[in-house]
Amino acid sequence: MFFIFLLFLNIMKIYCYIKNPYILKRFYNLECTHLENYVKNILILDNDMPTLYTNIDVSNNNLKKKLYSIEHIYPYSYLPTNAKYDIHNLIKTTKTINSYRSNYKYCDNISNKNNWIQLENNNYVNNKSKLFIPNNSSKGFISRAILYIIYTYNLKIDYIIDKNTLIDWFYKYPPTNKELYHNYIVGKIQKTENIFINKYNTKKIIRILDKI
Repeated sequence: MFFIFLLFLNIMKIYCYIKNPYILKRFYNLECTHLENYVKNILILDNDMPTLYTNIDVSNNNLKKKLYSIEHIYPYSYLPTNAKYDIHNLIKTTKTINSYRSNYKYCDNISNKNNWIQLENNNYVNNKSKLFIPNNSSKGFISRAILYIIYTYNLKIDYIIDKNTLIDWFYKYPPTNKELYHNYIVGKIQKTENIFINKYNTKKIIRILDKI
């Protein structure tokens, strides 16, 4: 019976991989180079995909691969295993800014001028306090990705962003066309949608925000 169970499990893994390789990674937690490259190429090479923190734009695919990396908006180090590969939380940015952001908490204001470093395109980092201020054009996407993650996986935001800042960014910076496109493509890949994007400002979302 145990042998039959293992055979069935392997058949299901193969089926899931053929139908949707994302499922294999998420639910079986297996290393899958094909999947990682597949998702990375979509996020980095597709010109219609949004870019976080920066306005640098290149058209050459080889340059894109050298310039960009994938940012986990809700930091990878704080995510449970089943959430680490959720593509709604992934977006391209430059390798330099990705490194500066690290897993620092998002904030909206410079409390004092000490220890702050101004990065390109109006991003700021404070390595001593482990804080990061993103540029305005990134704040809406950030808020909705975080809301999706905490809602879907029942996570906290204590080390990620303050509640008031999160909700303020959500309302102040509505979804852009590229954010809508990102949500659409991710939905096709992993069969889930970010309701904070495609149901933005509906009664359901307002109720959810009131309970955070």
